[in-house]
Amino acid sequence: MTLWDSYEQSLKNGTGVKCKKKDVMNLRAITFKSKRDTLIDGFIEAARFLVKQGVYAPDNLPYNTQFIPLAAIFAYDISHKKVLTNLTNLTKLSRWYWCGVFGELYGSANETRYALDIKELFAWIEDDNVIPDTVSRSSFSATRLLTLQTRNSAAYKGVMALLLKEEPLDFMTAGKMSVATYMQESTDIHHIFPASHCEKEKLPREKWNSVINKTMIYASTNRSIGGDAPSKYIKALLNHKISQNDLELAVASHQIDFNLLDSDDFDGFIIDRAKKLLNLIEKSTGKSTSGRGTKETIDAFGASSNFNLCSANNPNYIDAISKNSLPFVMHGRDLFYMPAVVIGIPRRVSFDDISTAQKQSCLSKRLDNRRESPLRIFILSRFSSHYGYRCFPGLAFRFFFLTNRIWSCLVYFHLLQYHGHRRKGNHQFQRF
Repeated sequence: MTLWDSYEQSLKNGTGVKCKKKDVMNLRAITFKSKRDTLIDGFIEAARFLVKQGVYAPDNLPYNTQFIPLAAIFAYDISHKKVLTNLTNLTKLSRWYWCGVFGELYGSANETRYALDIKELFAWIEDDNVIPDTVSRSSFSATRLLTLQTRNSAAYKGVMALLLKEEPLDFMTAGKMSVATYMQESTDIHHIFPASHCEKEKLPREKWNSVINKTMIYASTNRSIGGDAPSKYIKALLNHKISQNDLELAVASHQIDFNLLDSDDFDGFIIDRAKKLLNLIEKSTGKSTSGRGTKETIDAFGASSNFNLCSANNPNYIDAISKNSLPFVMHGRDLFYMPAVVIGIPRRVSFDDISTAQKQSCLSKRLDNRRESPLRIFILSRFSSHYGYRCFPGLAFRFFFLTNRIWSCLVYFHLLQYHGHRRKGNHQFQRF
């Protein structure tokens, strides 16, 4: 209440916003009584906002201290402008909230930050150019994911909340994990690659015990999974009468590549999920995560590729693909290309994410005649959906004899090389 009242006084008198302990003690009783009910409504609206952000229980709140300015912001808005009913303004509020979480800015000196936040947030709503300090200072490093080992960390809770915000599906029933079902069911933090399996295989603890290898699932599902390798518990889940398609959708809803899980590809899984979690963080904060393409990140994750190109927020994302990979081919509503031709670029890009000009360019490269027949390999790029091109050498060999174009030779020998590395267990061509 002190924060809210001080902000109102600052607007009237031009004074600074204050909410230190002495300011709380100086709050007048008449002010408290007149604003009490509205403040309660502010807390209620703040709680509703947090539920929409995937924070379903008090224990899941990244920062209890961030709840204070959030309630004051809603209380002021209820009593005055009511600008937070606007979707654009709610988006700004959401960005401010997640920047505070992943910037980990509410650990100390909170009174000063409270005063800045309420003042600067409403100024930002009035003027897009007035960026709050919490938003501008927020920074999240890609390698930070590996250090998020326990739920004591605000950023750890933030990642879990972002996953719940997407309403992921249960592994056994394929039902949505909404706030209602969350309250009805006991939930556990699940190691996607179970801890006992990881210890048995002597996998690095800093990876398998990090937030990258964890997700929220129902306790009953967690008990059914047990400590077996993913490929084994997937079979067990399928025996619980969930269909293959539903299970794949459920796994994908937790930002997990089903094929990497089913093949027990731990290294590929860690890299792929780290990328997806970073994309979620970037989407929520509206800011790029730092260090995605640095040598430090590459070394930490064990990838031989550039992380940065995988960022959906990277404006050069599509251009990098079109300029550096073999020509695109339409397949349904997806654009496919040879995944390992360009290091660091994933295998598929949604057709909806491509600009009109880029669509036209891709369409112009479709396979319309025998002269471009080597590129028909791309039409069959679904056979790379599991382990790249390991099953392709024979197919490429056929194309090699059907045409005399140099692309056929290059593709053929590239596939043979990749196939050889896969057979030897060499992950030099690891997808990122």
